[in-house]
Order: sequence, then structure tokens, then C-alpha cells
Amino acid sequence: TTPDITPPSAPTGLTATAFASNRIDLSWTASTDNVGVTAYEVQRCQGTGCTPALIATVTGTSYNDTQRAASTTYIYRVRATDAAGNLSGFSSSVNRATPAAPADTVVPTVPTSLTATAVSSTQVNLTWTASTDNLLLSYYEVERSSNNGPYTVLSAPVATNFTDSTVTAGVTYLYRVRAVDGTNNKSNYSIKDFATMIFFTDDPLAAGVTVVKAIHITQLRQAVNAVRASAGLGAATWTDSTLTGVLIKAAHILELRTNLNQAFTTLGLPAPSYTDPALTSLVTAVKAVHVGDPRQGVK
Repeated sequence: TTPDITPPSAPTGLTATAFASNRIDLSWTASTDNVGVTAYEVQRCQGTGCTPALIATVTGTSYNDTQRAASTTYIYRVRATDAAGNLSGFSSSVNRATPAAPADTVVPTVPTSLTATAVSSTQVNLTWTASTDNLLLSYYEVERSSNNGPYTVLSAPVATNFTDSTVTAGVTYLYRVRAVDGTNNKSNYSIKDFATMIFFTDDPLAAGVTVVKAIHITQLRQAVNAVRASAGLGAATWTDSTLTGVLIKAAHILELRTNLNQAFTTLGLPAPSYTDPALTSLVTAVKAVHVGDPRQGVK
């Protein structure tokens, strides 16, 4: 096929609006391309006469630039790219200064109902309920921790959702969110939530249909140890460390519960609820639900 060497047209109509002392909102008119524009590169620098550098790549024709300093001038420009990697010329540059921060000491309310959902081996979707502020809510700070490391700011979105595409298979990630108003007052953190980047064989398990197998327990052990690592705990010791040719027993389920509960307690989170909590070795038959419960727990 003939390679595509035609660049998109340059974006036009770039505007920058100072939303608050710590946020500038950009918008522009879409570029055109012989095949199709795939993304826009947003560039920024601080101070008059500076040369902008890349700060974000977005698919739409707008961008909210958060975490800015008050009473500071920024210069922006945008260019388009297509699937072949052809780059357009730059839009016209625009200058915008953030206003001085007004006197305000009231912090926003805490974001609630934070939920982290692993939707694939490379993506976690976060959602939460909006905060409120006495003057102007500006954005949220999304923070993440893994393997008992410190929390770091992952992003500062304006909306009450965020997609984390920088995750690694087999790791448990802890998330928390706080709100920031237009004068940089920050709320307390939301409750923590986590997602474990392990996806299970035979998911969902069908009661009365799916036979509980060694692979189900082995994967759960890996997931429980990932949660334990996020809590700073060592890997668990398991009965029948190799399950090849071994019948699945109540003891295997009980160990999963005990070690997962310990991690939840360390993280300050409520333990999952379990079907047949008094699971008894040699008495209670292992059922699909006994595997399903800890799967829900490790998320």
C-alpha cells in the first residue's frame, strides 16, 4: 500500500481560559487529515518568550491544565498527529495568566464512594462522587501506591473519573483521591480502594457447573500475596504449595481467607464476607462460591 505521508492541518482557534488561580482550560478547532486525526499534542511553557514543551496527548479538542501556580503567565500551543505519525504544524500560540488566589481557607468536602475496577490486565477505571466547595472546586488529585510504597500523585483530573493505563500484571494498586479548590485548599483523602491485576480462569464461576480446580486456588494465592505486598506483609505459606494432582480441600480455602483478612486489617479496610464462614475440614464440601468470595475480595 502507499504510505501515508500527508500531515494533518494545523489546529486553529486555540483559546485559553483561566478557570481559577490553579487551572487553565484550553480548547481549539479540530484539524483535518486525509485519513484521520488520532490525537493532539498540547505544549506549554512558563513565562514570556519561553519555548513550549509537550505536557499531554489527548484525543479531543480540549484540555484542562491543572496544578498551575497563581499569578503566573503560561504559553500554550497545540499540534495534531495521525495514525502514520505525521505531525501538523503548530496552532498559533496563546498566552494566559492565572489570577491571584482570593482569600479562602475553607477546604472542599471529601470525595466519597471511590471505586477502583480492573477492566483489563493493563487498565484500572476509577470513579468517585463529587466534592463541593464554598467558592470553586477546581480539580481532584488521584494518588496511587503499590508494594507498600509511598502514595504519589498520578493525575489531576477535573471529572469524577480517571483511567489508569500505567499498571503492571500481578500487582495490587491502592488508590485515594482528594479535592482541590481554586485557591489550592485540599480536602481530606477519600477512603482507599484497590485493584489487583490478576484475571482468573473460569470467571465467573457457575455454581453447580464449574468444577473447582487447582488453577483457581493457585491464581487466588497469587492475588492474595499481591494484596499482602501492598500492605507490607510477606508472602503467605500454603498447605500443599504445589497443587498438581492434589484434591482441593477446605484448608486451602481457609488459608486464603485468613491471609487475605490479615492484609485487609493492615490496610485498614473491612474484610470480605464469606459463605459458610465456619468452613470445616473433612465436613464442608468445597464449592464454587468458596472460590468466588475471595475473588471478589482481592478484586
